[in-house]
Amino acid sequence: MRMIEEGHSEFEVKKNVHDTYNEKVDAENNSLVWSHPKVNNWYKNSEGRIVSVSPWRLVDYWTMTYETEMTDFKLSS
Repeated sequence: MRMIEEGHSEFEVKKNVHDTYNEKVDAENNSLVWSHPKVNNWYKNSEGRIVSVSPWRLVDYWTMTYETEMTDFKLSS
């Protein structure tokens, strides 16, 4: 809503923000049972990387994403 109110119609996540988030996702996934070498399931791709929407509890993810840091994005009108 804030983007609309400020007249922005497009946004792109900055590369460093994207990369930092993915590092956090990978670190969290690597602490879970899905990453164990003897576990094979749909969470693990052919390269052994755990792929899931979020490794966190829903309430934790909501807390992380509730406030938008507009400087994390490239904005355009």
